[in-house]
Amino acid sequence: MAEKWNYKESCEKAILADYEECTDEYAYNGSYFIKDDKIWIHDLESLCEKMGFTTIQEIKDAGYAFDDWLKYKDLTTSQMEALLAEEEMLDIYAEIGGNGFDNIYLADGMWLTPEGELVGGNNA
Repeated sequence: MAEKWNYKESCEKAILADYEECTDEYAYNGSYFIKDDKIWIHDLESLCEKMGFTTIQEIKDAGYAFDDWLKYKDLTTSQMEALLAEEEMLDIYAEIGGNGFDNIYLADGMWLTPEGELVGGNNA
């Protein structure tokens, strides 16, 4: 039997992942969440049952964010916040010229590691 999902937590996750809530009287609970033309999935099993999807490709072709569902489905909101913060630091590292091997000096004794961690002083 499938796990019971939590709608409120799913909405919180969508917002954390920068999805925008859109009002729609036909959507589940009167709204849906969208980002980059992809719709957030609250409950994959229910979605597939209602829409008649039988393959992952059908879900993706219909504009649903299957990859994000897969990435975040087993995380709590706190775990998701930590993951998103780490990903943001990795993006910053790449944007400021990180080569994937060396720490980058930021300022005031602070360094950014290739893993996206901030280290300071003698820890660098």
